[in-house]
Amino acid sequence: MTNPTPYHWVLTLEAPNGSGKIVTTHTGTLDVLPGRTRASVYAEIYAYCVESEPKARGGNVLFFALERNAL
Repeated sequence: MTNPTPYHWVLTLEAPNGSGKIVTTHTGTLDVLPGRTRASVYAEIYAYCVESEPKARGGNVLFFALERNAL
């Protein structure tokens, strides 16, 4: 079995909220198995973020970064 590679990610979302807007930033690490695509990892992270902050669902992505966690 192949070991996963740890990645660090940051995602910032902006969405309408009443007469204003909500801006929320989430960060974390994710162990990614070989063969996954950047798109599938992004979709998993996005789903996690809007589950954590439902008001941000359908909002605009202001920032997304995904990099190996090791320095």
